Amino acid sequence: MDRIAPIRSIGAAGPRAEHERTATETLGVHRIRVVLAEMPRMLRDIVQTILAAQPDVALATAHGGATLAETLGTLDAADAPDVVILAEPLPNAEDYASVLYARPRLRLVGISSDGRNAHLYELRPQRIALGALSPDTLVDVVRAAQVAAHERD
Repeated sequence: MDRIAPIRSIGAAGPRAEHERTATETLGVHRIRVVLAEMPRMLRDIVQTILAAQPDVALATAHGGATLAETLGTLDAADAPDVVILAEPLPNAEDYASVLYARPRLRLVGISSDGRNAHLYELRPQRIALGALSPDTLVDVVRAAQVAAHERD
């Protein structure tokens, strides 16, 4: 069973003391650990209000660090988030590649500066059906994989 990380939970009445456990925590259900990082105060307040009402979400705020990777580095391993929510001026998956490679199970949610749109960033295995395998298909796939690898670099 997953260990419930002691991330500060924020509810309508503010932070809860560690001894005040919800029914979800008492049953040992895994709480989704969410870190709010790099966002304006008003957007942070809105996101906190939305997520604080969810019994299976544990909120934390990450501080410090010039980059997202540095900010996440300030958290203890036991407090490692499942999801990080942040404001993003312009969507760009390249900006988050190093963070996702370092934490493959992490999901990032980037919210546009006006709060109207969001993007989910995650690493995931991808399977593409190639159909009947022929020598030409095999060679084409190997070449395509090499081209894709060089395009990422």
